[in-house]
Amino acid sequence: MKNNHGPEKLIDEMKMLCGSESGFQIIGNLRANKLPLLLDFRPFKMFIETQRERYALNTQGEFYFNFADAGFTGIDRFDKGYLTIRTSPPISDISLEIFVSHLVENYRVISQAIYEETINFFDSEIIQENLRFQV
Repeated sequence: MKNNHGPEKLIDEMKMLCGSESGFQIIGNLRANKLPLLLDFRPFKMFIETQRERYALNTQGEFYFNFADAGFTGIDRFDKGYLTIRTSPPISDISLEIFVSHLVENYRVISQAIYEETINFFDSEIIQENLRFQV
């Protein structure tokens, strides 16, 4: 079932999930080489939909927004996890966070795979990353 309550509700759900569930979290800053992909959320949203399908992660809610010529931001909330993204085309930057709960089978493998596929999608380099288990 899709949540259509807007970004505030999704953010509250993410905070509650992250604070109450153990799991694997990846926070990364990337430098993208495919700059046109940083301008509009629609290609990324289609990409993430294929990732959710591949790993059987059901959508709980999503919110995406394009800034006029200044990138996009997005929240994608799925069963027992979420992904957030913010792009900044002027500096080729992507800020990304992925969290998958331990209640999802192979949660660490899924988190890492989505992260690596996102890096490939944008043809990007890792500038900084933080990988951690939450307990």
